[in-house]
Amino acid sequence: MGADEGWFTSAEDARDKGIDFTEGVLEIQVSEFLREATIWAVDDEPANLLLLRRIFEREGVVRVETFSEAEPMLDRLGGEIPDLLLLDLHMPRLGGLEVLKRIPALVPEGEFLPVLVLTADATREAKEAALGLGAHDFLTKPFDPFEVVLRARNLLRTRALHLALREENARLESRVQERTRALEEAITEVERSHEAALRTMGLVLEYRDYESKGHTDRVTALALSLGQAAGLDEEALTCLRWGGYLHDIGKVAIPDPILLKPGRLTPEEFEIMKSHVTIGEAMLRQLGFLPEATLEIVRHHHERWGGGGYPDDLRGEAIPLLARIFAIADVYDALTSERPYKKAWTRAQALAEISAQSGRQFDPELTRLFLQIMGA
Repeated sequence: MGADEGWFTSAEDARDKGIDFTEGVLEIQVSEFLREATIWAVDDEPANLLLLRRIFEREGVVRVETFSEAEPMLDRLGGEIPDLLLLDLHMPRLGGLEVLKRIPALVPEGEFLPVLVLTADATREAKEAALGLGAHDFLTKPFDPFEVVLRARNLLRTRALHLALREENARLESRVQERTRALEEAITEVERSHEAALRTMGLVLEYRDYESKGHTDRVTALALSLGQAAGLDEEALTCLRWGGYLHDIGKVAIPDPILLKPGRLTPEEFEIMKSHVTIGEAMLRQLGFLPEATLEIVRHHHERWGGGGYPDDLRGEAIPLLARIFAIADVYDALTSERPYKKAWTRAQALAEISAQSGRQFDPELTRLFLQIMGA
């Protein structure tokens, strides 16, 4: 039994795969498989075919099919696979060596068809040729019925192990697919949770400043429209969306008398207000999972194309692309919304101001795209 166990790392491993190597059990399983097996025999001598049928019938095998020519067998092989093929080498029309050459093209990938050659040709050349072309065993005629059955058992044992492993692999593959689906669903749920949490964080400020209610969702949608027009991929759009939710999160640290002041801020107050971008970036960086592109929106959405913005006085393309996109959407929504210090501008007035700031406050090409999607 030790030689049989060599197919696996251990008997326990084999039992896990549905094959039991307990003393006597494997032989019972192989004997059962032998009785249920489909065996095809190809030989041009009717007497040999009759003898083979009787040998296996005595072993309880009822599915033995015989072929006096190889061509009909090969035609069948294209649609079904027997458990064992007994093959003569020298036949008038199509010899066994040619059959062995054709078998690989007919047997599906991953399938295993054991072939036992039975021939009167006892030469070394014939044996080497047959085994070299894929035969799994070789017996010469006249053969001993006991030896034929013994060799058949060995090959059917290999066939049984192959089928058991294939079934187990299919079961494992199914489990992997199920767990992969479950993991993908879990990841999707985590992503949804992240999305909802980030949006909620962005909405917190609106409950301090009711006059800015709806700003987060409006400006995010507007920025995404401009991002799509600019050709951003899905990853960049996600960063832009998250930046939209969180761009003003640092204002939670700005005192109410400054944040909600109805008049113009003093220079000192404005310096405090400007700190919201660096505070927001520092807060969000602590989360550990936000992309750098999202953090750049939070820090740089008040930079100006021509310089003079904050906090780093970046200019032109030194300003991150997503921050340049978001800046246009943010200013447009601020202009068209009522705030403690101003009335809402009309759409036409806001678009005129955006256009006037092209090349000064805003990226000229992005400004052109924005005006285009806004129908201006």
